Amino acid sequence: MKEEKRRRRRKSKLRRFFLTVLVLAVFTGASYGIYYLQHREDFRHAELQQIEAIIASGEVEQAIAQLEGFCATYKDSIHRPQALFILADTLNLGLQRYHDAIFTYLTLVKNYPYDALTEKSQREVAEIYKSRLRDYPRAIASYQKILEMSPADGDRIQNEVADLYFRLENFEQARIEFEGLLKEYPDSPLIAEARYRVAVSHNLEGALNAAEEGFFKVMEAHPKSPYAAEAQFGLATLLEGRGELRQALQLLTQLEGVYPNAEALSTRIAQVEERIRKKKKAI
Repeated sequence: MKEEKRRRRRKSKLRRFFLTVLVLAVFTGASYGIYYLQHREDFRHAELQQIEAIIASGEVEQAIAQLEGFCATYKDSIHRPQALFILADTLNLGLQRYHDAIFTYLTLVKNYPYDALTEKSQREVAEIYKSRLRDYPRAIASYQKILEMSPADGDRIQNEVADLYFRLENFEQARIEFEGLLKEYPDSPLIAEARYRVAVSHNLEGALNAAEEGFFKVMEAHPKSPYAAEAQFGLATLLEGRGELRQALQLLTQLEGVYPNAEALSTRIAQVEERIRKKKKAI
């Protein structure tokens, strides 16, 4: 009976020991679970930092695979927009996979319209279309979406839209966009350029009187701007085209020592002088 009592006591002790271990394990697991829930975004942020270190080391493909896994796994994470942006940037700058980069940037824009990285992503899309793919119509659409976000540099974005229409040789729409810049951003440092390009657009549209007036306005309103010299050169070219050679020559000679492209100026002066000589001979 004494032996049976000893055996039962040992059994009871073992049971209490295992029960204690089990309770400790449950408590530890629960504590870790609570700790993880409280700090999971810190862990995810640390994981993103590790991925960025991998990118810096040149292991771009490995980083992309990890970023794609991160975005797929942590769809509710506050760090997912940052992960999408890093992934898009890596596809864009690291591998020149421009279409994949655009898709990823726009995924961020669509899913996180109020995130701090949304406008930056839309800008990257516009820049890819403009400078990498030379897809000017899509670049225009992308810049117009940036304008809808009321950016701090709206005048510069408006200027980009106008410039892209100009590159497409849609001079009428380019002029309209430059005029929009003048109206919406009257204090912009781009005003002199916009006025000059309105005049150039009028000239290319064949509206010579409007172009002449526009060139004069740039010269008068912005005499210290580089665009004043450009406007004077443009006006001289316009007058030469109308046969007003002496007026054109006078404007051109005034630009000597001022116009940045001295060679082009010298060539144009020589051409006008030759035309004047021929005209005299004809008389």
